[in-house]
Amino acid sequence: MRHIDLLSDPTSWHLHLYDFNAEMDKIVAMHRFLVTVSERDFGNEWDRLMEGPGDGNYDGGDALWDAEKTVGVSPDDVASHAGLMAVTRAVSLTEVMLARLAAAHLTDPSKWVFPKGSLWQRDWEMKFYKTVLVARFNSEGSGFGALRSLRDLYVHGYGIPVTETRREALARSLYNQFTTARITPAESSLGYKGEAYFFGDDAEFSKKTQTLESAFFTSKRADISPLMTFRVLEQMRSHFADAHAAFDKGLVTSSDVNNSKYVKAVEAWWAKQDTS
Repeated sequence: MRHIDLLSDPTSWHLHLYDFNAEMDKIVAMHRFLVTVSERDFGNEWDRLMEGPGDGNYDGGDALWDAEKTVGVSPDDVASHAGLMAVTRAVSLTEVMLARLAAAHLTDPSKWVFPKGSLWQRDWEMKFYKTVLVARFNSEGSGFGALRSLRDLYVHGYGIPVTETRREALARSLYNQFTTARITPAESSLGYKGEAYFFGDDAEFSKKTQTLESAFFTSKRADISPLMTFRVLEQMRSHFADAHAAFDKGLVTSSDVNNSKYVKAVEAWWAKQDTS
């Protein structure tokens, strides 16, 4: 049995909040840069084409087509994938930092948080935050569980749900956790515009029917807007801050820790490794 020992005076764990926010700032800034630059370059090329002599039949639609060929990409595609990539980075960052917060309080994190050099299982993470802290914290809360599902869908399925059932289930979990309200003055001042959505601007989520509704559905893959991306990133920032704050209330006693579901789950996993 590998009974857990708690550090009596973890000295560096408070720095994790600073590190997290510094890295999240980079993710937010990179996402905004990609979206802004692609829109600018595409718009400049469109303007150049429209100012040309033309033949009398050349219109804005033709210019859009030619601008995409010249620039090499549509700004809409950049916005969609840049958003999903930013969410993917931020979710992974949050997972790593939640683990580091826990590891900073344990004398042997290689057994309890980083087994065999890997990041702990999601089940361990959830049990740790629900049973080891005095102020219990739901690591899947604040929409983070839904964002993990979105990240997994993008990484393993290119953002395309295999079934309608999965798409609707993911849409429900996302739209019920994140607001699609009109853009705020503060968001506008940062350069954001448009609407907040997860599955393209041609789909609306009905709170009444709890389904995605659209007259078109030209694409069924996840397509997150820049505004929603920003809101998601900021909510993840708050989520991690809440996790960090939970540690200020302290940890339960060593006796309670060693009788927790967290320790039992970890010990069961190690016991299976020892006998395999």
